[in-house]
Amino acid sequence: MKILELNTFAGAGSTGRIALDIALLGTQQGSDTIIGFGAGSVPPEAEVYALRIGGRAGRKWHGALRKLLDAEGYGSILATRRLIAFLKTWQPDVVHLHNIHGCYLNHRLLFRWLKKTGVPVVWTLHDCWPFTGHCAYFDYVACDRWQTACHHCPQLRSYPVCIGLDGSARNHRRRKALFTSLSNLTLVTPCEWLKGLLAHSFLRDVPARVIYNGVDRTVFYPRQSDLRAQHGITQPYLALCVASEWELRKGAALLPALAQALGADCKLAVIGLTQAQIAALPEGIVGLPRTASARELAK
Repeated sequence: MKILELNTFAGAGSTGRIALDIALLGTQQGSDTIIGFGAGSVPPEAEVYALRIGGRAGRKWHGALRKLLDAEGYGSILATRRLIAFLKTWQPDVVHLHNIHGCYLNHRLLFRWLKKTGVPVVWTLHDCWPFTGHCAYFDYVACDRWQTACHHCPQLRSYPVCIGLDGSARNHRRRKALFTSLSNLTLVTPCEWLKGLLAHSFLRDVPARVIYNGVDRTVFYPRQSDLRAQHGITQPYLALCVASEWELRKGAALLPALAQALGADCKLAVIGLTQAQIAALPEGIVGLPRTASARELAK
């Protein structure tokens, strides 16, 4: 079986690692997998699967369209045409979409080709972007416009950042038309919460199922670690808060209150902080920087 995965990153970051894990499993089962990606570097273990889509200049132009006109998915025309030309020859049996926002794909060209070929498509949703007009997360500002028609986006300056015109109404209409045009599409969410949101979106009629993100138990298992000795942790309990980056939306401002609520018998360690955030932590919280190594994270 030939599997094409499309994601912003290949082997790097959370979604890139998930795409790589799927490719590795596919190899074990005899499948031929390609990860088409548009940004970042590729770790050695992912190089055999990685297919870069477009170049730096094309992504910068696409990024300018997004930043000024809120036009994610409108650029990368040449890069997407080249991808489609390759796929016409390679002929994948399954296309597995992950994050297609990231200024590396032209959505209209991609979905027209997917519809024309009728190839089975699985789309794993890692955030809410596929059914909004702009944002990847709306619960922080309690916005429900995505349920009917996005407009006057209250998070235009948040990821994916736009400092120009608000295109949320146009984007919502366009995504609805494109993303509901496939007859052979199955949506996958990593949790029941996200699947529940789909029922209120324009994707409500698309088949969906929950598949939890896997944990590699050859990496994550009880092991010896010097974390306690290194940071002088003597409490019997240790609570870990882990994120690829910490911001207000993820509860960064609540960490001091959380540490106090845990009580004297529990130490709070926060992973994924910048050096500035670590320096600003109140006494009693252990702050650790982000790591790209799964084995270091396991320790």
